[in-house]
Amino acid sequence: MAYAEFQFYANLNSTIMKPTTLVIVLFLLCVSCGGSDEKKLSYGSMDVFYTEGVTTYEAEDVGDYLNGIGFGVGEEKETIKVSKNGDRFVVHFVMADGQVKLENIWKRYGDGISKNALNGAPVDVDLCDKDFNSLKFLGSN
Repeated sequence: MAYAEFQFYANLNSTIMKPTTLVIVLFLLCVSCGGSDEKKLSYGSMDVFYTEGVTTYEAEDVGDYLNGIGFGVGEEKETIKVSKNGDRFVVHFVMADGQVKLENIWKRYGDGISKNALNGAPVDVDLCDKDFNSLKFLGSN
């Protein structure tokens, strides 16, 4: 009888522990995924993400400028992220096909953002994949 009692409690323990363990794992996943400090603005087919250190107004100014010159107004989705590195802004442009092309044009976008959206603040350009992993850091002119 002692063995049967042990089996009952062992089965009961594993039956209770499996759902509890699952709940704990799901909770930890939600907490770790939900802690992003990135915020997002949308302009037609363009998304502008921005990180801590960049104000909503600065991100809006970048989005307004790019939208005003026709960036992100077509059918194709355009994604950028604005971040800060010390006193410098970094504008990360997502290369939809993962290919780095037309580097001089992207640098000109950075210059335009600096002059027309961020009051002449230094802006570096980073060409990235869809997960914002750098493909080529262009810096600034």
